[in-house]
Amino acid sequence: VVACWLAVLLFMVVTCALIRLDMSLTGFEYRISVLLVTLGPMLCAVAAQQWLLHSYSGDEMVKFLTPVVYLSHAVWLLFLLHVCKVSEQKGGAMLPTGFRSVMYIDIFGWIRS
Repeated sequence: VVACWLAVLLFMVVTCALIRLDMSLTGFEYRISVLLVTLGPMLCAVAAQQWLLHSYSGDEMVKFLTPVVYLSHAVWLLFLLHVCKVSEQKGGAMLPTGFRSVMYIDIFGWIRS
């Protein structure tokens, strides 16, 4: 059981590190993204642990937490659409300028912040 929790924690830490390295976010946006990214796996792990107990209260908790996990993931995807900052460039190209790698591609400086 401890190994499962540590695996969930490890994947969340890696995800947060990739968000920090790949995206151009303010401090507030980073904190919101970390909250949204970690909320789903943590609630899912709690639901799985409660399901393992085979108790009435655990089953009720699973029935409550399962939709919340999907809702938190949907909110994360909507927030990701917001922070990607997709903008139309000269020539009609649509680029997600919220990612650092897209900014490195802009060798002529056409993308304005």
